[in-house]
Amino acid sequence: MSTSIPETAKSAGRTLICPRRSRRSGNLWCPNPKSPRRFGSRRKRPPRKSPRKRPTSWNTRSTTITTCTEPPTSATRRNPFSRHVLFPLPLYQASLLPSSRPPHKQALTSLFLLAASFYLNFFSRIVFAPLLPAMEQDLGLSHGQAGSFFLILSCGYFVALAGSGFLSSSLGHKQTILLSMLAIAGSLLLMAAAPSLILLKAGIAMLGMAAGIYLPSGIATISELFAPASWGRAYGVHELAPNLAFLTAPLLTALLLPALPWQLILLVPAAAILVSALFYGLFGQGARMRGAPPNLAHCRQLLRLPSFWLMVLLFSMGIAGTLGVYSVLPTFLVSVHHLSGQDAGVLVGLSRTSTLISALFGGWLADRFGNRRTMTAVLLLTGVSTVLLGLAPATSVRLWVWLQPLLAVCFFPAAFALLARIGPPLIRNVVVSLTVPAAFVIGGGVIPALVTRLADRGEFGRGLVLTGLFIGCGALLVHLVRERTPQAGP
Repeated sequence: MSTSIPETAKSAGRTLICPRRSRRSGNLWCPNPKSPRRFGSRRKRPPRKSPRKRPTSWNTRSTTITTCTEPPTSATRRNPFSRHVLFPLPLYQASLLPSSRPPHKQALTSLFLLAASFYLNFFSRIVFAPLLPAMEQDLGLSHGQAGSFFLILSCGYFVALAGSGFLSSSLGHKQTILLSMLAIAGSLLLMAAAPSLILLKAGIAMLGMAAGIYLPSGIATISELFAPASWGRAYGVHELAPNLAFLTAPLLTALLLPALPWQLILLVPAAAILVSALFYGLFGQGARMRGAPPNLAHCRQLLRLPSFWLMVLLFSMGIAGTLGVYSVLPTFLVSVHHLSGQDAGVLVGLSRTSTLISALFGGWLADRFGNRRTMTAVLLLTGVSTVLLGLAPATSVRLWVWLQPLLAVCFFPAAFALLARIGPPLIRNVVVSLTVPAAFVIGGGVIPALVTRLADRGEFGRGLVLTGLFIGCGALLVHLVRERTPQAGP
């Protein structure tokens, strides 16, 4: 393609280059012969203006511009004429915006309602441990058949927790929390009225799935209700719920089981959850931003990290020391040490009173001695105490029932702090959402199922000994986890 050259350019006696290359190099040529410009001159650029500060949220006649912490949803991407323009912000930056937080009193009310919901969520899952001896006697089940309930529950929990992002991205966080509570109540009603073992197992699987969709939405809601400076206290109140459930579930079961069958006891948390859902729906605040479905690219990036698999194994050991041992402990005390169901429930429930303080003590140990040292010591001591619990005679078994959970709960503050450092900041939320469910399946499902299988052979104590050895081996793996050096800046 030829280009005509004006006479002014020919008289300059210089070689011309194409306009595109000239524009890139800064050499300009004026095609107007009346006002020629020398070749090689550089255009003077106007001074760069400082960027104007724009508000974080404003409404115009044609476009609504908002801030969000997640990328646009698939519906927004599919609609090119959408009036909503989304600017992704990190979670901690979005929470700093004053317009993104409700008044303090409303935030506190919502926090306590969320803590109550989480308490009933956790209570509904662990109430089967003190009810297990009565269910075995009523349904004619062996220890292994009854122990499979925990594996079914944990698998349902894993599936729902891993895919909860798809639900919260379409419904929103508040609606997801309400759906979780209603589904938990429905699954408890199904189990109470189940005429066969198959329907009972189906209800247990539904319970695990219903409970699994709560946690990501609950955490996201708390992070939006409070400023980052208050996250520690807010999460501390929220995390009191599991420890309180460990304390009250055996005590309530021991109180009601002599007078009521286990089917009617399941109606108590079902009714409480319905009342809690009503109060949260009327007075609770939900996160305005929606969840995001799992990013497969981030998942693949995480699965390539050896430290991720090590943390899954370590969390499995930590959960086995808490939830795994708790799940089989009432049955162990009844079948091996010949305690009554009421006495076993009271002993297990009261032994969890000290965990409310020891969990805070575990956080202090992590800050004082470091995450790795704390995890190593806690896993080693928890493994030893679990071994001694399985070997202890009837005269000293009560001591180890009290001491074992006191040590086990110190694992999690240091473990979560280390878990946040194994991947780049972009995938840290994926790290938590994949590590905890996978570890819950192993520590809260597979371990109790294997222990109860050994109990069918008359080796209940040996099952606890092997569990303690499994937990103690974690002390050798902690130092193999590689941390990513934190980078400066947001």
